[in-house]
Amino acid sequence: MRNSTFGQPKAGPQLGTHLRSDLAQAYTRRGHRRASLWLAYSPRMDVDCALTGKLEWAHFLLTEADPSVTHVDYAPEPIQVHAEGAARSLTLNAIVTFNDGRVRWRTLADGVRLPTSADGSLWSEAIRQLASTAGADYEHLDRDDVFRQPLLLSNWSRIIAWLSAARGRSLFEPASMVSALFSPHTPSHLTLGEVLARANDPSQRALIGAATFKLIQDGFLAADLELAPLSPRTKLLLSR
Repeated sequence: MRNSTFGQPKAGPQLGTHLRSDLAQAYTRRGHRRASLWLAYSPRMDVDCALTGKLEWAHFLLTEADPSVTHVDYAPEPIQVHAEGAARSLTLNAIVTFNDGRVRWRTLADGVRLPTSADGSLWSEAIRQLASTAGADYEHLDRDDVFRQPLLLSNWSRIIAWLSAARGRSLFEPASMVSALFSPHTPSHLTLGEVLARANDPSQRALIGAATFKLIQDGFLAADLELAPLSPRTKLLLSR
């Protein structure tokens, strides 16, 4: 377990300053599109994110739910892409780093729109080559890719809200308590309700729940979040 994940929050600019900056950037990225803006807290990165439209929101949930992700930038700086004798500034939807060291540039179907041309694939290939030069690979996701697991997204929308409520609180002690419940000798699984019941003080249940979800996010625990709605019956087990 990475202790820093559960430590005290780092000092920095005030929350309102961050939100105003994020909103301004999101409005700029949205341009003339009439997409909704979503303000969200990323427990993985411990930062606020301004997301444009439902597809970015769903991709955010999908990325937060992926235990193989160690770092993500939801608002990368624009890149200059050259193809067909022209240049264009494009903003990626995310740059994702995985626990095996891979870095992936991502665009979304309703986000970056590649120029229409006789051979639009040239622009995709230009982005792919640019990513390769930077030591990354490139992935373009459409709505079907992002919304393939609606139950997982719904569950993680609730988990993000739970973790957001615990923001600013140290999760180190509750995470240590929860992780101690799981070992190779643990029964096949414990339920979320059973874990929450270990709280000596009912007021600590919220932090124990948040710590449990953070352990799922970091890949220490696995859960059946893609199979059943989040509930006290949610099954938890040690990741293998």
